[in-house]
Amino acid sequence: MPATSPAAETSPVATTTPSSSSPTAQEPASPTPASAAPAPPATAPAAPAPSAPDVYARAKDTEPLPPKPERGSAADAGNDSEGIYEADNNLTFIGPSGYLMGKGTPGWTLGSIAVAKYEWSFKSPTFLRSAKGLDEIKGSGAFFAKEQILGTYTVADGTQEFLGPLRYSKSNSLATTQAGMAGTWRVDSPVDFDMSITVDAKGNFTGTTAGVVPGACTVSGTVKHLEPAARKNMFAMVLNASNAATGSQLPCNLSATNTYYGMSAIVLVAAGRYDSNGYYRSFGFHATTESAAVISNVLRKQP
Repeated sequence: MPATSPAAETSPVATTTPSSSSPTAQEPASPTPASAAPAPPATAPAAPAPSAPDVYARAKDTEPLPPKPERGSAADAGNDSEGIYEADNNLTFIGPSGYLMGKGTPGWTLGSIAVAKYEWSFKSPTFLRSAKGLDEIKGSGAFFAKEQILGTYTVADGTQEFLGPLRYSKSNSLATTQAGMAGTWRVDSPVDFDMSITVDAKGNFTGTTAGVVPGACTVSGTVKHLEPAARKNMFAMVLNASNAATGSQLPCNLSATNTYYGMSAIVLVAAGRYDSNGYYRSFGFHATTESAAVISNVLRKQP
């Protein structure tokens, strides 16, 4: 409430001694008029609420899945077992003759597979390359053509491990050619594993690595279509490495004396939860030396 004059509020009524004349009395002082309260400020109109992000929107630099298997792709023209398989963000490649290279929780599986109707088994010799070393393994399980592979395998010391389920990849629907590998492919993880390669139209590449896993290396080699007359999405990889460390950089951890040989493919990596978010075109590979040193990665195609 606005303040009023204390004198006006608290002064008592003053009187005079009566006389024979008509008595008089002093009138109370008039209170000071109250000050007018300031008008409240005008309220500015509220800013519109930001619109919610579109969770179904296409991410930048992505592409949609093929609506159906492209002509000549592994899904269209390959045999029942060959192609790319996925499990927990790991890749397994199976060639047309059953040659297999895959990565899982215990390590890398290197060997070959035989399929008979609804069953599969490892051909001998097939190996598990893990932190413990290189062990021959034997395994078998259920096979569902162009859908999934699952089962178990046993290591030489009797330890049993699960295989899969390995899911038949949507990337098998891509039809590819040698020219489709041309360009620059990169994964940027400087702490662990940074790698970049540039591939020409004939499949020759040069590149570099960095990070704790590979160290600072210069790499070169080839990525050649596994079946040049076909359009199936599978490539043979040859990689050589040399030390490129300077100053405080970590030295190259890849073998500089042994060549890496492996399998690779163009893989479509989901950009989000929904197919409508699109897929990043990427290059996944596993490669190993005769002494079972292994290198694997997935590199994204650069715009």
